[in-house]
Amino acid sequence: MKTKVCTNPECFSKGEPQPLSEFYKRPDKGADYYRPRCKACLKIENAAREKLRFEQYRETDRKYREAHREELRIKSHKYFEAYRGQSRENGRKWRKLHPERVRELKRKYREADPTIGHRRRQALKIAVLEAYGGPVCACCGEMDMRFLTIDHVNNDGAQHKKVIGKGSLYAWLKKNGYPEGFQVLCWNCNCGRHHNGGICPHKDPR
Repeated sequence: MKTKVCTNPECFSKGEPQPLSEFYKRPDKGADYYRPRCKACLKIENAAREKLRFEQYRETDRKYREAHREELRIKSHKYFEAYRGQSRENGRKWRKLHPERVRELKRKYREADPTIGHRRRQALKIAVLEAYGGPVCACCGEMDMRFLTIDHVNNDGAQHKKVIGKGSLYAWLKKNGYPEGFQVLCWNCNCGRHHNGGICPHKDPR
């Protein structure tokens, strides 16, 4: 059996001869010509070369994005506005097809920033309260965000909950353009209305 020694000094063979089947042929240099380095070494070298090329590409892309940040932001916004419905539908389909991947990404985000969920919920709550007159109770004037919530003016919260399901009321309000029929109340006034026939005890003359 014919053998050949790989010319790579770092080859795993340590200078020992290997079968010719471990080397690639070079037909353009002759029927019996084989590459000086074995297949294993060439595979490692190609992987290292691809990794270097990819890192160079990422660095070039990063510099380009930094230099054209505003231009890319505007272009991305225009594209999203033009294909908003399609983008959301594609995202919904992808999440449905890859539930394990979605859970993995959420877990990574939570591990990287444990407070990200809380900050997003707070930002959403602030946006909704601002849309309904600001973070202040419409009844007693309470301004501590921790006490404030959204109240159904017509006392139809139970029926409305059946319509929107288990989703967030704040998210539903924002998605639907902040419709009428809602107000900002503190939890005290909100529960007071619920247990007092739709009238807050602050406004009940009894």
